[in-house]
Amino acid sequence: MEKKKRPIIKKIVIMYGSILLIFFISVIYMSRNNGKDADYYKEVNLKMNGIITDIKPLNVYGHDYGVIDINISESNISDYDIRQEQDRYLGVIKASKASLVFGAVSQVKTGDSIVLNIQNYSIYRNKRIIRESTIGMPPKSFLFRPFNEINRKIKL
Repeated sequence: MEKKKRPIIKKIVIMYGSILLIFFISVIYMSRNNGKDADYYKEVNLKMNGIITDIKPLNVYGHDYGVIDINISESNISDYDIRQEQDRYLGVIKASKASLVFGAVSQVKTGDSIVLNIQNYSIYRNKRIIRESTIGMPPKSFLFRPFNEINRKIKL
């Protein structure tokens, strides 16, 4: 009886150990991307403000990510579209309009004002600040491809 329990316990330990190892590798992989994302945002150096005109949540990936469309009032960048060169990107800016990848779509409403300063943003509703945070992109994923859906949602 004692010998039969050991193989089962060994299998359980190996299974949970494997799951834990995969989890740690994923965390390290994603944190490495976060550092690259911060450098990317600094390189783009986007500063703008405008009014949110549409909110498109991601259906497949979720995690409160989506695309927000903005009528730009002021921006230091008038044209920005690197979809052909990069798999992951901040968004698209054309003709005083922007479609940006946004990580808190449930927190904003059409008509809210947004002020974006490189990676930091503030959301205003009725001239009152309702949210301040940092803008971010969904991580690269082995299972999901959020930018496939994001590409379909950006109409600029």
